[in-house]
Amino acid sequence: MKYGKRHCRALKSPLYYIGKSMETKAGRVFIMQAVTEASQSPVPVVRSLSLGCLDAICDQYYDHMQEYRTAIYNITTESIKNDPESAVKKAAIKVWSTLANVEQDMIFTERQYAQLHAQLDCTPCRHYVAAASQHLLPLLLQA
Repeated sequence: MKYGKRHCRALKSPLYYIGKSMETKAGRVFIMQAVTEASQSPVPVVRSLSLGCLDAICDQYYDHMQEYRTAIYNITTESIKNDPESAVKKAAIKVWSTLANVEQDMIFTERQYAQLHAQLDCTPCRHYVAAASQHLLPLLLQA
């Protein structure tokens, strides 16, 4: 299926309201497949918008991103390395910036809970950024 600007904008607008779809595997697969396909569009604006959707998804639905971490890494690093459009590169970098912010908040919360000897009642930080940093840093320094 081909995705255009309207599709990407339509997807991003209600991302904060798709919680029920993200709770089911079928819903996540559909949404992530649409974003992944749009990230490969020949139209630069569509690629940029799809990465914007991915950024919002990573921010709002971090708990569900573990099974997509390889796809996220591949899509964003490929965009940073090879996309001729700076807007697309920036959108890919923003995904990692958002993940870093989310994980920083999670680590801070985990430390506070540990100091209080309290049990954390949410998904622990998965450290995606730290795991990818040895490959990301050289790319970002070249971008």
